[in-house]
Amino acid sequence: MAEQDGHCEEVLGVLSAYIDGDLSEQKCEELASHLESCDHCREVLRSIEATRDGVGRFGEKLSLENAEVAGCIKRCMKLIRARLRSGKPDNETPSREDRNQSH
Repeated sequence: MAEQDGHCEEVLGVLSAYIDGDLSEQKCEELASHLESCDHCREVLRSIEATRDGVGRFGEKLSLENAEVAGCIKRCMKLIRARLRSGKPDNETPSREDRNQSH
């Protein structure tokens, strides 16, 4: 690591807190000053931000997929309840009326 002013190790240790806004105003100013002069730390900062952004988008997609799965499970459970209420054999599909009663 090419240190420009000897603060890279310290800066790299607090970049996440910097991104989260968890540093004091003075510490933020010091870090911003270092980032202006240090290509390496700026690149690490960009990498962390890009990673967080990507993870955030993946989390949103995963939440949507989980919601779709939950919806499917609910629909299946309604059909199962309708079948149980109808007293029909397992190999017989409940009528539309039976399925609608499960709502």
